[in-house]
Amino acid sequence: MKKSLYNKFLNKLSRNIHLVEQIENNSVLIRFIGIAFLLLGIGYLLEVVELTSIALVSFSLSGMFYILSDFFKYYCEDWDAKRALGKDRLKWVRLYRFLWYVSLFIGTIMLIGGPYLIINIDVQLLEIAGPAIAFITIGLTVIKISLDNRKDRLDTMEGVVDDVTKILNELEEYKEKNKRLEADLNRIHNK
Repeated sequence: MKKSLYNKFLNKLSRNIHLVEQIENNSVLIRFIGIAFLLLGIGYLLEVVELTSIALVSFSLSGMFYILSDFFKYYCEDWDAKRALGKDRLKWVRLYRFLWYVSLFIGTIMLIGGPYLIINIDVQLLEIAGPAIAFITIGLTVIKISLDNRKDRLDTMEGVVDDVTKILNELEEYKEKNKRLEADLNRIHNK
């Protein structure tokens, strides 16, 4: 029964695969990787996919390095925006950009090649490391979501400040126009 549900799910997915053409070109690969992980997880739960301890650890490490790359990208963009710091910020931007790319590279290596590594590590250690790395990755993901929310809030506040500043500038212009009109009316009235 488990295999038939899994097969029905795969059949439905393959019938609707044409919808993928509507997705932006630059994110199709990433979405397919996400779908592949979902299928692996569902298959593992349904006991139609077998994942070794080294595969689970390498997938967990891959996720951890991908979320680390998001952190480094975030800080790279954050420091790049701090133009007031001048040239000092450039060393931070370069460092974060380097770490961003290195993390992406290691994450990709662990995703693609990790499950096939032939290493002599105790299976019990791998069974402990997998969930530990998964929890670390989840923690990093939650922190990253918090940073993104903070950035969105700051961007919104900056927009509000810009709008209020624009309104105050317009009020000043109206005050000046009002003073000129009052002066003109006084001149006309005094004549």
